[in-house]
Amino acid sequence: MWKNDKNVLTDSAIVDGFLEGNQECFLFIRSWIDEIIQRCLWIEQIDPNDLRSDTEYKLLINFRTNQFHNKSALKAYVQKITRNTLIDAVRRRRNQPLRLQIDPVSPDDPIDTVIKKEEISIFERIFDLIDSKCRDLWKMIFYDRLSYKKIAEIHQVKDSTIKIRVYRCKEEAIKIFKRIS
Repeated sequence: MWKNDKNVLTDSAIVDGFLEGNQECFLFIRSWIDEIIQRCLWIEQIDPNDLRSDTEYKLLINFRTNQFHNKSALKAYVQKITRNTLIDAVRRRRNQPLRLQIDPVSPDDPIDTVIKKEEISIFERIFDLIDSKCRDLWKMIFYDRLSYKKIAEIHQVKDSTIKIRVYRCKEEAIKIFKRIS
């Protein structure tokens, strides 16, 4: 089913198998992703596991929406998506000097420290994965501390439009949280 006459997996079969959850196909794609990750380990603050899962997520979306058209080899396509995901992650790090800081917690309670670090890590991961429009909106709200009214003035829209955008961004964040949890 997965192999052609020469008993070799075809690109189409690998894509189909990846979408169906076939372990062999998944491992093919993961090995191609890992080739790029191994070359880029020198980049600080980019977690290889995050990069791998973000790439796999993008590939899943692209394969489901038929964005891979066999114009190039599947391996080249996967590695291109991996490089682009890496570039996006590096750019996000450069463009986001403001990161959450851990509030002081009691040194007597290491569990609180671990929980706080995990919460911040999850938030930062969601913030990195969410659409850039949502990211910009949240920067205005949380970092710049602008009111919805002020944001509406900046974007030249109604207050209610900003409220709807915030609601949609929250929905997207919840979807991402469920996916990465």
